[in-house]
Order: sequence, then C-alpha cells, then structure tokens
Amino acid sequence: MSPEMTKFLDLLAERVRLKGLTKYRGDLDIKEDSHGEYSYHTVHENHEIMFNIAPLIPITTTKLNGQCVKRKGLIGNAFVCIVFQDVGAVFSPDFIPGRVTQIYIIVQPIIIERELYYKVISSNRKKKTTY
Repeated sequence: MSPEMTKFLDLLAERVRLKGLTKYRGDLDIKEDSHGEYSYHTVHENHEIMFNIAPLIPITTTKLNGQCVKRKGLIGNAFVCIVFQDVGAVFSPDFIPGRVTQIYIIVQPIIIERELYYKVISSNRKKKTTY
C-alpha cells in the first residue's frame, strides 16, 4: 500500500490485529490469519465497521481455476466499496463483474502546495458525483 493510502486508512479507522480480535470482525478470520494479519476497524454512530482491505488480504489461489477466491469473496460481496487509486487511474464499476456492490467511493490522493488532500467520487452503476 502506498503511504497516501495508509494515511487515508488511518483517517477512517484504527489498524487492528485480526488474530484474537474481540471487536466486531465482519467476515474476517480471527483465528488462523487466513484473511491476513491486520485490517481496519472503527465505530461510527454506535455501529462497528470492519474494512476489508484488499492489499492486506493474502493472495491465495484455488488449484482448480487460479482465482483469488478469498479476496474476491470478501471484496466482491460488499455493498459499499472504497476504491483507492493513484492520480490519473481510471475506474468503472463495470470492471467488477459482481452485482452485489451498490455504491463505489473512489478516492484519489492529490497534493496541493505540498499538502496531502483526497478527491472523493461517489458512484453507482448509473450516477457519478465528485466531492
């Protein structure tokens, strides 16, 4: 993960060790590290949120088809997906074949006068809004 992505995640939530976690875990494994060692957790308006961070989920492939089933299942079955991307990168919801995700929040780091800011774009399969 880039330093900009790490700083963004630190704004959203607290980095937590998954093994032995006693807080809300989402669908993440807290016994065997099969979903990685760390993730990010926060509480917002009395609701616990566990983020599934793709770069922190190990790349494990199935023997049959070579796909990253664990990563794909955790990320592809989320209703909201935050896509962090480098400046100038292109994202379209059509890149993701599943139909579970309803909202995409695209985040791009931008530097203005040596200060780090984030451009945020909210998108679904029909409408795009920039903030």
